[in-house]
Amino acid sequence: MNEASRRITHTLAEKGEHITRALQQSGDSMIGQLGERGGDLLERLETTSTTTTDAITKASDRLTATLNFKTDHIGDEFTEIAANLQHMMTVRLDRVADGSRRNRRRSST
Repeated sequence: MNEASRRITHTLAEKGEHITRALQQSGDSMIGQLGERGGDLLERLETTSTTTTDAITKASDRLTATLNFKTDHIGDEFTEIAANLQHMMTVRLDRVADGSRRNRRRSST
């Protein structure tokens, strides 16, 4: 019985060592794969980040250019509107003044 117990103990110890080595190899393999995939993932994230940054920069530049263009033209448009208003007011005031003069002449005759 002692001999059988020793064989069982020895077999269990061998199996335990075998399981431990298999788990260690699997763990090492998984860590290696995670390291490789982690590197790939970081590389993809960096590429995506660069692409996104470039797209945002280009969109910002286009927006700035558009706003600058519109800002430059707003001043010209306001100047033109003011000149048109001034001309229109002058024409109407001249008509009112002419109408008043005609009415005075008629009244005096």
